[in-house]
Amino acid sequence: MTEELFTRDEGPIRLVVLNRPEKRNALRISLRLELVQALREAGEDPNVGAVVLAGEGPAFCGGMDTTEFGTQHQDLVDTTVLLFETLQAYPKPMIAAVHGAAMGGGFYLSLAADLRVGGPETVFGTPEVTFGVPPSWGSLRAVLGESLARDVGLTGRPIGAEEAARTGILNRLVDTTEEVRPAAVALAAQIVAHPGPGVAMFRDLAARDQGRLTRPSLEDEIGMLREALGIRVE
Repeated sequence: MTEELFTRDEGPIRLVVLNRPEKRNALRISLRLELVQALREAGEDPNVGAVVLAGEGPAFCGGMDTTEFGTQHQDLVDTTVLLFETLQAYPKPMIAAVHGAAMGGGFYLSLAADLRVGGPETVFGTPEVTFGVPPSWGSLRAVLGESLARDVGLTGRPIGAEEAARTGILNRLVDTTEEVRPAAVALAAQIVAHPGPGVAMFRDLAARDQGRLTRPSLEDEIGMLREALGIRVE
C-alpha cells in the first residue's frame, strides 16, 4: 500500500486504515483506487475472516476531496461508483471503526459496512446539499430509514454519537475514542468465530434485500451527480 492507506492483520481480522490524517482522510481519487485494491486483496485472502475499516488522525473520513471537484469530473464519478460497487458486493463481514467525523463520502463509506462502532467524538453527516450536490437517498434510507434520511439529507445537519446510537446508525458506542478500534476488532472477531456458512448466507440475504432497496435509485443518483458536477454524457 502507499502512504495514503495501510493494512495490518490482527489474527483473522484485516485492518484497512485510511492514512491522510492531515486531510481528515479525504477520499481523493487515488485513495479510492487504493481502497478498492486493499478491499479486493482482503476479500480474496483465505486467511482474512473480516475487515475493519478505520482512519488515522482526528477523523474517520471527512468525505470526498473537494480540491478535485474543479477537475477530473469523470474520474470522480467513475471511482466513486467503483468503490461503492465493491463495497456493496463485498464477500466478507466489515466493521467501520468510526472514532471521529464521518462526513459525506466518509458517512457513506461507514454505512456500507455491516456494522459501525463509535465513541464520544463520533459524528456523522451528509452536507452535500449545502454545496449543490444531491446526497445518496438509497444509502441513507437503507440504514437511517425514510424519515431520518429526509431530515439529514435535506438539512445537511450532523448526527452526534448519542443520536447515532439511539437511531441505530451506531451498533456499538464505547466510552472513549481510544476504545473504538479495539472494540471494532473484537466485534469482527466475534462474528468470525461463528461457523462461516451461516454468516455468509445471512449477509447474502441482507445484500439481496438492500440491493432491491438501493439499486433502483442508483442510476438516477449517478445521473443527478453528473448533472450537479456539470458532466455531459455524450
